[in-house]
Amino acid sequence: MPGLRLSAGAALSAAGILVAMVCVPAAASADAQNITITSAGPDGSGDPYDLTVVANDGNGVPIQNMTAHVFSASNQDVADVPMTLQSAADPTNQTWAATTPIAETALPAGTYTVTVDASDGVESDLGLTAPGSFTFSYNSSSLSVTPSPPDVTQGSQAVTFSGTLTGTATGGTPVGIANAPVDLSTSGGAASQVATTDANGNFSYPVTGISQTADYNFTVAATASYPAASDDVTVAAQQAMTSMTVSADPATVTEGIQNVTFTGNVSATVTPPAPATPTQVDIGSGVPVYLNGSSTPVTTTDDEQGDFTYTSTGTDPGTYTFSIDPTSLYTGTSYQVTVGSQMAPTTMTVQASQPDVTFGSQSVTFTGTVTADPQGGSAVGIGSGIPVYLSVGTGAAAQVTSTTDGSGDFSYTVTGITAGTSYDFSVASTPLYGGASDNVNVPLVQGTTALAVSASPPDGDLSASSVTFSGTASVTPAGSTTAGGIGSGVPVFLSINGGTAEQVTTTTDASGDFSYAITGPSQPAVYDFEIEPGTLYTAASSSVPLGPGQASSLTVTPTLTSVTEGSQTVTFAGHLTGTPPGTSTVNDIQNAPVLVSVGGGPAAAVGTTGANGDFSYTVKGISATSVYAFSVAETSSYTGATASVPIGVTQAQTRISGVTISPAHLKYGQSATLTGTVQYLSGTTWTPLPDSVVYLAETSTSLGSVTASSTGAFTATLPTTHGPGWSATVDQAALTQQTTATGNLTFAVPMKVKSFAASLDVNDKVNVTGCLQVTAPVGYGPQTTVEIQYRAGTKGAWKYFSRLPLHNQAGAYKTCPSADESYFSGAVQAKLANAYYRANFAATDSFQGTVSSAVHAWKYQTRIVGFSVSPHAVATGQIVTIKARLEILGKSWKPWAHQKVTIIYNDKGTTFWGSLGSARTSAGGYVTIKAEGGKGSFVAVTYAAYAGNSTHLASRSSGIDVSDNHGTSSARPAPFNLAQLPVLQVPMQAELVPGLPSIASLLAG
Repeated sequence: MPGLRLSAGAALSAAGILVAMVCVPAAASADAQNITITSAGPDGSGDPYDLTVVANDGNGVPIQNMTAHVFSASNQDVADVPMTLQSAADPTNQTWAATTPIAETALPAGTYTVTVDASDGVESDLGLTAPGSFTFSYNSSSLSVTPSPPDVTQGSQAVTFSGTLTGTATGGTPVGIANAPVDLSTSGGAASQVATTDANGNFSYPVTGISQTADYNFTVAATASYPAASDDVTVAAQQAMTSMTVSADPATVTEGIQNVTFTGNVSATVTPPAPATPTQVDIGSGVPVYLNGSSTPVTTTDDEQGDFTYTSTGTDPGTYTFSIDPTSLYTGTSYQVTVGSQMAPTTMTVQASQPDVTFGSQSVTFTGTVTADPQGGSAVGIGSGIPVYLSVGTGAAAQVTSTTDGSGDFSYTVTGITAGTSYDFSVASTPLYGGASDNVNVPLVQGTTALAVSASPPDGDLSASSVTFSGTASVTPAGSTTAGGIGSGVPVFLSINGGTAEQVTTTTDASGDFSYAITGPSQPAVYDFEIEPGTLYTAASSSVPLGPGQASSLTVTPTLTSVTEGSQTVTFAGHLTGTPPGTSTVNDIQNAPVLVSVGGGPAAAVGTTGANGDFSYTVKGISATSVYAFSVAETSSYTGATASVPIGVTQAQTRISGVTISPAHLKYGQSATLTGTVQYLSGTTWTPLPDSVVYLAETSTSLGSVTASSTGAFTATLPTTHGPGWSATVDQAALTQQTTATGNLTFAVPMKVKSFAASLDVNDKVNVTGCLQVTAPVGYGPQTTVEIQYRAGTKGAWKYFSRLPLHNQAGAYKTCPSADESYFSGAVQAKLANAYYRANFAATDSFQGTVSSAVHAWKYQTRIVGFSVSPHAVATGQIVTIKARLEILGKSWKPWAHQKVTIIYNDKGTTFWGSLGSARTSAGGYVTIKAEGGKGSFVAVTYAAYAGNSTHLASRSSGIDVSDNHGTSSARPAPFNLAQLPVLQVPMQAELVPGLPSIASLLAG
């Protein structure tokens, strides 16, 4: 210390504090120092901890006491070492060695100086300085790193690496190296410093978010004090077992209600080494979820709990498989959910572009709409692309078009129609909607034909050498007031004075013109020209007199050319005129008797012409197509005249409206009341059609008929025993078209549980099988799910146990083969060792509820206690003693005698399992088995196991590690695949908890 001197009676302590010292008087002067230090440092072997000091005593006597003080490079006193004399034969070369070696922790590698306190009986000297300094370094260094935990899995991805750096010098033992930088490289990557060792050579470094197996190489670079050291640590990624559940809402789809939201959850379970309990961990958000094997995910989990949702639009009925892919931290898994179907009632309406076909108007465009009325939703168009079928008359149905838009609209045009025909349009049923049809009758109404003929010259005095008759035949289409030419090639007939008519010519052009010439008429005569009726037009005639007398002409106009329902009265207005020969003067002919023939029947008088040549005739209740042929007989004053007036029939459109089914939801066999009203279209107004007969049917079974009231209303009863489809039909009549209303009944068929079985196996699984049966002859069964329930005793509330899918496939299941039966089976983790089970099918709109009788499934619980293995580390051939006790639970746990207990082991870190033998328990339930250490180096995780039987559950102890020849692992082959082995459950007092994998083959052996 600057400015401070130490006297013979003072010294610095190891802490640097000035302390008093007592000196023994000597012969030498107190100020003289005859003892000097020749050298101080490691001994001849280079051991720095066995300090050696060589001293020269100028007094020529042996030194009696010596203490060496060792100072670090920073002048800190790190060791005060008592010394022991080794040799004093030469007072100038006295050798002293450390009585006890310096502690390695007090003397880390580095450079040191030494001072000595020495006494020879003559003088006592403090702080004698040894010349120079001594330096040493560690000959070897070691870095040891341990990860905690040793591996990662889903939910546990953080590892803390704890390490220790030690160095060893000559003559010493390993000691921690302080303040050493520790570098880390991962899986061959670049290294970087992550920690520094503490005073004891220890360090710690945490790594988070590890997602795959990786090597962590920790290194310490060499320095002057120690060589380089490293340790490579592998952290393995272990897959957690995952499971998935998915539910669909709604569980069934129908036309118009096809948006389904699938809600699911993915969970992961980590199974640590025994005796720890499996742990449920979060799968996390953002995990891709795939549908039906697609390589593109449809959604991802949206929270840490692994929940997800996916909404499907336009969903068809069927089975949907959701899945996730495996990663290094968890396994892949999948789940199937079935979406059922219900048929929505379907309605079809079709309109014709015109009420009938007639001359010049033979094309009809039919426009229609098909709608579905789903239960619980609004009526919607059946959608685009649906095939539409047409049956014409009694012909077979064939596809003619398809719906063109989402509203279910369609259009179809028929050309060249030559006959009145019924057009039946229909769509077929699908699982989402029922079939539907509509009938449109398009009658044929003949156009009215007119024939006008004139003679040139008129030849009133029979003086002409030849006469040419020129005529035109025209047709006025039904419903029109505009006439057009009848066309060319139509035969023209001639009758002279009422004689036999013979064809004399044909029309020659589109306007219906024709001509016919005669020579030398010598007698007065009436020349009657005729056009016979055709498919599209009526007959017509025209009389031309030659010679004296008026040529008469009769015209008749009806108030209606066609009758229909509600409009069946026609008034005919006629007018008779005459033209004297040789003139163009037209006169009204009065008092002329007028006759009429209806449909070719006998002529009857209907009146006489008035002063202006007019007459009127009214006919009521016309219900059929007929030709009304009016005629005036020839007299000496005028020729005969005729006029034919066809009256057609237009069948009115009909419909059944306001249809209701009560009640809306039925049970099979329960009578449903169907009500509706029959109407016909009068102009633009729908009007009740009284007294019409309504024919009823369920599917293809006729149910007879009912008669509508005067208001068109009707009520009918449907028995609901012939299938869901129903129809109500009103046949066509003379004045009305046929119409049909169709729909589907919503009824629940009766159910029963045909069979149900539940049994508890030795590994705590409840094996459930059963068959549901529809007891009505409908030929189908449910394809949804059935709930399995349990309770602890014969009384008390039933609790949810599991939900199993129903499979309905005729002939697929031996015990449940019919089309009206649904099979279910499954193995579900038990909740109690002694319980009652039943199958409960909840009622739906389509199926009535049913529940099975209760089935008792139980086994006695067993456990293994007092399991021990001694010793825990063995060499080849060394004996291991294994002890355990088997107990059974009655009112309390008691020893179970004379039962076989097997000792099994797992080669730790592999999938290899082996057996060490079996023994029967003693009267006290005890069993002892001895084994010996094997060759090789490995760790055997050892268990005691009881296999269970028809009345007792299996059990197994926790595992105990036994090290064979200091082993930590083994490369021996693994004959058993642990993943394929059943899970053995360890029973507790009242509940069953998950345990370890079962090795059934080892236990059986």
